[in-house]
Amino acid sequence: KMPRKARIDVENYWYHVISRGQRKNPLFFSNEDMQQYLLILADLLLKFDIILGAFCIMRNHVHLLLFRRNDSLYSFMHLLNTRYANYFNKKYKLVGHVFQGRFLSKIVLDARYLNYLVYYIHKNPQKAGIIKEGEIYQYSSEKFYITGNSDIPIREVPTWEDNLDNGNIHLSEKIEKNIFHENYVGTDKMYKFIEKRKSGREKEKYIERRNKPNMEDEFKKLNIFSLSDLEEMRSSKRSKILVKKRLIFIAYMYKKNYTITEIARFLNKGTTTIYNYIMKGKENNDK
Repeated sequence: KMPRKARIDVENYWYHVISRGQRKNPLFFSNEDMQQYLLILADLLLKFDIILGAFCIMRNHVHLLLFRRNDSLYSFMHLLNTRYANYFNKKYKLVGHVFQGRFLSKIVLDARYLNYLVYYIHKNPQKAGIIKEGEIYQYSSEKFYITGNSDIPIREVPTWEDNLDNGNIHLSEKIEKNIFHENYVGTDKMYKFIEKRKSGREKEKYIERRNKPNMEDEFKKLNIFSLSDLEEMRSSKRSKILVKKRLIFIAYMYKKNYTITEIARFLNKGTTTIYNYIMKGKENNDK
C-alpha cells in the first residue's frame, strides 16, 4: 500500500477545505443537523486561532474557507468532523465512518483567487438546483456578505484590491518543500511559477521520462519473450511459469525507470498488482 501524501498545514494562509459524506451519503438528514454542525463549528472557531472566511453546507458535503493562523488546520478539522460524526451516529443509531476519508484541503497561493472561491462556495446551492438565482441559501455565508450579520464567528475575505500591493501571496520555505503534493489552488500564472521552481533533479527525471523509448521496443529488446508471452502476461492467468515471466519483465522495466503506472497500463494490470510484483521480486533477490 502506497503511503498517503503529507498534507500542507502552514500558518498564515487561506485554505479551501471540503468534507464529504462516506460513499456520497448524506451528512445531514435535516436542518437540525446543519444547525448542529454550525454550532460545533462556531464553538471551535472561538477556541482555535483559525478564521472562517466563507462556508456552505450541502446535504452530502461541506465547503469551508479557512485562514490558518497559529493552530493546526488538521487538528481543527479533525475535531470538527469527529464531534459531528459522534452526534450523527448517536442521533441516528449508526456505527462506522460518517465522512469519506480525510477532509480535502487546498492551500490558496494566489490572492486574486480568494474572490473566486467565495463566489464558487456561495454558488453551490444554485448549481445543485436547491435555490433559484437571486435567492439566498440559509446554510451558507452569503447572507453575511450581503447584510454583515452572522450567527457564527466569520470575517470577510480580503478583496483583490486589498491585495494589489502584495500581488501573488509570498511562498514560504515550508510550502516550497511540499510543493509537489499539488494541494494548492491558483491561476495559470501561479501554476507556471510553481513549475519553474521544480528542482534540477525533478527536471532531469521529467526529461528522462519524456525521452524513454517505446515500451514495446523495450519488450522486444529482451529477446526472451514472444508476442504470445505478452498476451499471456496481460491475461488474468496465474501459472507459476507466467508469474515468473511477469516478475522478470516488470523488474527489467522498473530498472529502466518506467513508473508503476506505465507498466500497469502496458500489462493491463492495476498499479497495486505491479507494486506487489516489484516487492516480490525484491524479496526473491534478498533470499
